[in-house]
Amino acid sequence: MDPVELAKVLARIVESNGVDFRDYRPETLTRGVMQRLAALRLKSIDLYLERLVTNPHEVAELTRAFLVPVTEFFRDATVFQSLATIVLPSFLWVRAPQHVLRVWSIGTATGEEAWSVAMLLDMGRQIYGYSDYQVVATDLDRTSLAVAERGVYPASALTSIPEPLRSQFTMKSGDLFEVTRGLRQRVHFESHDVVGRALAPTRAVVASFDIILLRNVLIYFDRRLQEKALERVCSVIEDDGALVLGMVETLPVDLEAHFEVFPDTDPAHRIFRRQR
Repeated sequence: MDPVELAKVLARIVESNGVDFRDYRPETLTRGVMQRLAALRLKSIDLYLERLVTNPHEVAELTRAFLVPVTEFFRDATVFQSLATIVLPSFLWVRAPQHVLRVWSIGTATGEEAWSVAMLLDMGRQIYGYSDYQVVATDLDRTSLAVAERGVYPASALTSIPEPLRSQFTMKSGDLFEVTRGLRQRVHFESHDVVGRALAPTRAVVASFDIILLRNVLIYFDRRLQEKALERVCSVIEDDGALVLGMVETLPVDLEAHFEVFPDTDPAHRIFRRQR
């Protein structure tokens, strides 16, 4: 597959959902395209480009192929480092001492993101002394949610959890590992459609959040649904709260006035602060 053909495929994705993969490794992108050609039994890029034009669902399938694996503990470790060292300490100055930090993990899949942020929150509570925290994690796939709620994973899945978090928040269970009871008490999983009827999950007793993680969810939506999802999510973020997007996702122009890149974070980490 030559660079010109790949460029045409990537241009179609940008045209369809605004996601720009041009900075991704060409080998990864080419492999994803060839996987889709094989799955569809198409013999040329020209035929595949026709499919991308006539079938918007295929754009989502190709995007998914580019981003596999879709979830893991502490995926994009530098983003979690910024959350731990910059975002969480900031709440000491903008929240009352008794405030319970509330976090919403959207598109949690099998739960690794939710458990990862819970580990940071629990460790942060010990270090920074804020009152308590709650994590609500949602997804549409009930099968994945069942895995997430169980909180049991193979040892190979834990390799990306840094010490001392791994030893403090997971324990051996036969040939597997499970998250500790303390985290389980503060992380709640629920089926919820971010663009559906309910603005926020029912588990969120108070429909407002200090941190919302909406990573690698918007890439599966067309522009209309992207804007709807972001408008709804932005309406339940507290002032000075954080919105974390995926590495290739952007805010719509009409929402940029309500957010700024979270101070002292790398703009590439896609962490934004809700302005007052």
